[in-house]
Amino acid sequence: WYQRRVREAVVSTQSTGKFNLRSMAETVLQLFYSLAEDEKAIDSTTSLVEKLKSTASDSVVYSWKRLVKGMSSNRKNARQGFAIALTEVLTHFPEIDSQEVYDFCKTTNLPTGHVSQKEIRDLYSGFIFCVSALHRSGRLAAVELRDQVLTELLPILLKKKLTIKDAVFKVFIDILDQIETKDLKKVVELFGDDLKEGWTGCTLERLALMAYLEKRDGAAVSKLLKNHWSYSHLIHPQNYEKIAVVLKTVACEEFMNLS
Repeated sequence: WYQRRVREAVVSTQSTGKFNLRSMAETVLQLFYSLAEDEKAIDSTTSLVEKLKSTASDSVVYSWKRLVKGMSSNRKNARQGFAIALTEVLTHFPEIDSQEVYDFCKTTNLPTGHVSQKEIRDLYSGFIFCVSALHRSGRLAAVELRDQVLTELLPILLKKKLTIKDAVFKVFIDILDQIETKDLKKVVELFGDDLKEGWTGCTLERLALMAYLEKRDGAAVSKLLKNHWSYSHLIHPQNYEKIAVVLKTVACEEFMNLS
């Protein structure tokens, strides 16, 4: 597994110039193993950042790409450890291009072709952890990239049948929380088509998202609510039955998953 990942990471860095893996100190390479150890992740992250500060730029490129690829691994604590490390690397090395990281994340951590359900779960988990790292490192402050991430994350949240939707929703709301209320209306417009489906096939995630948006800025969504959600307020007595249907559907799905 380790050798395969190293080969993949080396190949992926070729587009940025020649990279000699042997030029990286063995102690640096060993840190990627340590990141998967729960009790060593924080110290290993600190050591990785410090060592990268004194290495060539190619080593930085190799490292962030290795971390992004490692997000889809379910080995021990690898996903969490790599996410912590990527957050810190992105924080300390502003020369890393945020768009390039996100594009690489999509290339490596979104399922394509015929893959098993387990692989789908692992890949989407890696994608969500990578997006979270971009957010926590402040890289989604750029409006264009932030809006791209939100619009591409929304279908995963609303359409995909995933067991990790809680994590997707948490990251999605974390990003929205950082948007000023005065700018929220523009963001709501990005979600238009999905939110205009209203109660038709409504999922818990869509209902929760509408509730969040109304709480943040009722004026920004009042027209959308009135035209597509029956009333200008989501939690309206006439909507109670519809809300109950959504909650009942969720309860049935959870029961089936446990069966």
